[in-house]
Amino acid sequence: MTVRLTFRHLGTDRSCPRCTSPLESFNHLLFECSPALQVWPLSDYPSLPGYFPSISIYQNMNFLFWKRKEVAPTGPQFNIFPWICWYIWKVRNNKLFNGKVVSPLDTLQHTSLEAECWRKANEKDEEIEDSEDSGKDTFSEDESMAPRISHIPICQIDASWIDNSNVIGLGWSLEGHMSSQYFGIRACSRSLSALHAEMENMRFP
Repeated sequence: MTVRLTFRHLGTDRSCPRCTSPLESFNHLLFECSPALQVWPLSDYPSLPGYFPSISIYQNMNFLFWKRKEVAPTGPQFNIFPWICWYIWKVRNNKLFNGKVVSPLDTLQHTSLEAECWRKANEKDEEIEDSEDSGKDTFSEDESMAPRISHIPICQIDASWIDNSNVIGLGWSLEGHMSSQYFGIRACSRSLSALHAEMENMRFP
């Protein structure tokens, strides 16, 4: 997001590389930019004028996680919104760095394929775990734990929100290669709820 990059002094252009908007925020990239805005109606997520997609990142995430269950029955594609967001981001980068334009329909098709591959891969893992558990009567705690892959960075975040406080606290830790660790903390103006504080912290690192 160009707005976040300029905030970190990593550039001066805050405009969206895919449309004429002068500002590319997190919410604009995923929900307001014209190519992204066309992806959501093609999916199984209902478009609700004035509610979803909206100009508020918190309202959009609240809808995707919880409210959409109240306005429509849960369908087989309803849990793919993380992949939709991810592929909207990838398509944006492909346009910015490689000059390649991917249509909203192709974006959604790639999203659905990736989500289905993920689902099938997890089903196989669960079947293997079930078969291994059924073949063993007892096993030690060390044997039941999956080996840790050292080369994959691990990022953890947390937020502190108090109802009568004017500020919130954000923190994150990152364990990278060779067990190197990095930490960050930040105080921000009070958000509406603990959920909003957690969402704000996802944007912080």
